[in-house]
Amino acid sequence: MMKARNAIERAMQTLFFCCGIVSIAAVALITVYMIISGLPAIREIGAVDFLFGQVWKSTAKEPLFGILPFILTSVYGTLGAILIGVPIGLMMAVFLSKLASPRVASVVRPAVELLAGIPSVVYGFIGMIVLVPAVMDLFRIKSGTTLFTAVIVLAVMILPSIVSVSETALSAVPREYEEASIAMGATWIETIFKVSIPAARSGIAAGVVLGVGRAIGEAMAVMMVSGNVANMPKLFSSVRFLTTAIASEMSYAGGLQKQALFSIGLVLFVFIMLINLLLNSVPIVISFLFIGKKFTLFSCVTIVLSSVLTDTLPGYPLTNDPLLISVFGGIINALGISLCLFAEATSGGTDFIAIFMAERYNRDVWNFIFAGNVVILMTAGLLFGGDK
Repeated sequence: MMKARNAIERAMQTLFFCCGIVSIAAVALITVYMIISGLPAIREIGAVDFLFGQVWKSTAKEPLFGILPFILTSVYGTLGAILIGVPIGLMMAVFLSKLASPRVASVVRPAVELLAGIPSVVYGFIGMIVLVPAVMDLFRIKSGTTLFTAVIVLAVMILPSIVSVSETALSAVPREYEEASIAMGATWIETIFKVSIPAARSGIAAGVVLGVGRAIGEAMAVMMVSGNVANMPKLFSSVRFLTTAIASEMSYAGGLQKQALFSIGLVLFVFIMLINLLLNSVPIVISFLFIGKKFTLFSCVTIVLSSVLTDTLPGYPLTNDPLLISVFGGIINALGISLCLFAEATSGGTDFIAIFMAERYNRDVWNFIFAGNVVILMTAGLLFGGDK
């Protein structure tokens, strides 16, 4: 009987491990594919012209591929949605978890959850029919398909993520914290803002991250209400986001134009990664201080191995481009550091990094390693990559 239970336990552990490996492998493969597909166009067009060019004419006789308007529009649109959606979502989560009666909460909560199930195209359609004419009449402008309209739609779309996760985090705050605050003379509202919300900040931050991801990655609804014109962003002008630039041209793109769209996807990928890093800035700084030596050591080893492979295996297809060697070397680099830190964390030693990894910051350490390698190797590829 005991042997059967142990066998089932080992089988389930193996299953969970495999599921985790599949998730990691999917992220790694997507990353590698985006880098390999996106960098050639950036190198051909030029990183400065591509990232800071203000004109996008991909189908002209002499095409221009400047995506600065798309980048700024995505930044402004995301920031606008956060400024509107986060306070509303947080206050709604506070209301549902701390202030509303059970009867009211049972009515409002399903309505919020229903927002998450509405397809993007429906948001865009309602925005076109209702919001676009309203903006046009209210501000007396010629067209209501503007950045402002897109910001309003995005703010509504991110509400379910923020409300649901934040409410769960607030509901998980121990009742003893709030009772102690009230016993010290604080009012219920003071307790919510000075005790409950700070205690739930990690969960609230997770909700904001999910909302930001929804805002950055949205394409269909934004395309329907923003005008989809490659202009430098103004609040009441038609604009085009990074996502809509890909969606609007991918169906007929070819050659350098198609490669440039992959490059836009790579920029969007890095953009999302940087936002996640910023939202976890404190753990990342701490991570950098404590793994700097190992990061430098493995980076040097990776450079040596990459050089050896490039020089000794000229017939192997991947070694025809040093940039690809650098990309795969960076993945080996990240895996090597991760395994090293994991070994320290599970060895039972007293090294501070073992405590650090074993407790709350392991995810941020690996995020730092992964993002650092991608950014460093992309930069190195743009500067030094090329045919041998």
